[in-house]
Amino acid sequence: MRDTALTQHGENIVGDHITDPQHLDTPHPDERGKTRLPRQQETQPRHHARLPRVHPFFPPRPTFIGAVFSGGTATFNGTVFSDGSVTFDHAEFRDGTVTFVSAVFSGGSVTFDQAVFSGGTIALDYAEFGDGTVSFNRAMFTGGTTIFDRAMFTGGTTNFDRAEFSGGTITFIAAEFSGGTVTFDRARFSGGTVAFAPAAFSSGTVTFVSSIFSGGTVAFGRAEFSSGTVAFDYAEFRDGTVDFDRARLVPGGNVTFESAESGGTRIIWGPLPQPAGF
Repeated sequence: MRDTALTQHGENIVGDHITDPQHLDTPHPDERGKTRLPRQQETQPRHHARLPRVHPFFPPRPTFIGAVFSGGTATFNGTVFSDGSVTFDHAEFRDGTVTFVSAVFSGGSVTFDQAVFSGGTIALDYAEFGDGTVSFNRAMFTGGTTIFDRAMFTGGTTNFDRAEFSGGTITFIAAEFSGGTVTFDRARFSGGTVAFAPAAFSSGTVTFVSSIFSGGTVAFGRAEFSSGTVAFDYAEFRDGTVDFDRARLVPGGNVTFESAESGGTRIIWGPLPQPAGF
């Protein structure tokens, strides 16, 4: 593989460096005036023909815009995202698997904006979120499974803003929240399940601000809230279930329903004290 040259955006990659192609053949000042063999007669391999060490995030901006997944697997396991982006916007997931197991997000973005999930699996088990963005903005979930089990959230943003949930399952089982933000703001829940049971909240924020619940289940059963905030402010509860059964709220943890409207939604508190005025 060492005799393969790679180019990126019209530039040659040399070792760990990017160089301007037009200067690759410019002789060193000390070599000017010396006779050089024509390129085809050179007896030594050229330095820029070496295969560079490839960062796990290469190419830097793979795109799957509008792709249809009806089987197979796309794997980003263990990838470190410190810059760049991976885009699945407008994609349709009917079957198959896309995995980011044990991936580290310290920058950059992975987006599934306006994607449609009717089957298959998106797996982010054991992923670490320290910075950057994972976005499901305006995505539609009618089936399939999205997994954040045992993931660690210390920073960054994961958003499901304005997404629509009529089926499928999203799980944060045993996930740890010590920073960062997960948002479901203005989302609509008419079916399916979003489960944080059990998860540990020692900091960070999970919000369902201005969301509408007309079906489905959002579960925080056995979750532990030692700090941080879960906010349902300005949400509308028309039907479905929000479950805090056997959750543990200790001083410093906050579950808020400011200006929320309660209708037919079943809210299960278990031993968790019901917020005053709700």
